[in-house]
Amino acid sequence: MLPLFLDTETTGLLLPQAAPLEAQPYIVEICILSDEFEYHSYVKPPVPIPPEVTRIHGITDAMVANAPTFAEIADAVASYLISKKVSAYNCSFDQNVLRYEFMRLGRVLPPAHWHDPMHDAQMDSGKRWKQADLYAALTGAKMVNAHSALADCRALKVICEALEARREKR
Repeated sequence: MLPLFLDTETTGLLLPQAAPLEAQPYIVEICILSDEFEYHSYVKPPVPIPPEVTRIHGITDAMVANAPTFAEIADAVASYLISKKVSAYNCSFDQNVLRYEFMRLGRVLPPAHWHDPMHDAQMDSGKRWKQADLYAALTGAKMVNAHSALADCRALKVICEALEARREKR
């Protein structure tokens, strides 16, 4: 089974599960890629993107004004994820954000096998790595455009391949 690599950018951080569904963050950018395809889209949320969040990922309300809503891309996203191995850095965040997006549509997150390379790296080194720092440690290069779903997803693929190559050498 070929892995998929996934990253999202959102309107904010996850709240406790008891928080109202509408208060949970919305996706503003999503990227899913494999060796065979690259799916990338900005997503128009039903709420404004807070300025403090825009300062982190650089996505503005103007950038998503003409983007599809999650409801418009949900079928495509679901078709990519169903029964696949999905690698996402700090995957519980992306998994929960997607779960909330599908719940708001009265749907369930498609079943997938979720994999967290952040956990793998921590098990190998005992250190909790930020994605950009792990990318630099594994490649000797600086990660470009961190906090862009597209750039983060491409970097994630490189990270996973490098971690796999290390495991194979052992």
